[in-house]
Amino acid sequence: MNPSRTLALACLLVLVGCTGYESVRVEPADRVAVALLPVRNEAYLPGFAPVVQERVREDLLRSRTVRLVTGPGEADRTLALVLTDYQEAPLSFESDDTGIPSSAETELTVRARLENPASGTTRETEVRVREPVFADSGSFVGPLDQSQSILAGRVARKVRAWVEQSVR
Repeated sequence: MNPSRTLALACLLVLVGCTGYESVRVEPADRVAVALLPVRNEAYLPGFAPVVQERVREDLLRSRTVRLVTGPGEADRTLALVLTDYQEAPLSFESDDTGIPSSAETELTVRARLENPASGTTRETEVRVREPVFADSGSFVGPLDQSQSILAGRVARKVRAWVEQSVR
């Protein structure tokens, strides 16, 4: 048999075999519905709470244990996050003795609270993440500006892992 005819026949069979295929996402019935409440910012970090809120939301949407819902009324659990502390510690300084740091370590602390309204139980934990930042080309942009996205991502991963463990 001609190789091009064999290839054409194989392609035709694949196409015909896939005509009834429909991509459907099946939600496991045992996923716990969680409502993420607005993140409170007691560390007074301007514009940081929405970044953490979005990163945690994105991470929870990827969970196979948790199903994110829009409001507490439809949730099995409610998740509240509070940005409680932010610290910057200079690690090194410019050699010209200006006092401007060339590197620093940032640390963000977040309190997480998971409530089960049906049973009245509450679980709490404290999540602490660190990120070093470095100056580039002699100008040291604020450490929070440099590390904000990374800190939020690390908080999101830790919160997601804690929530998944807590609902099992």
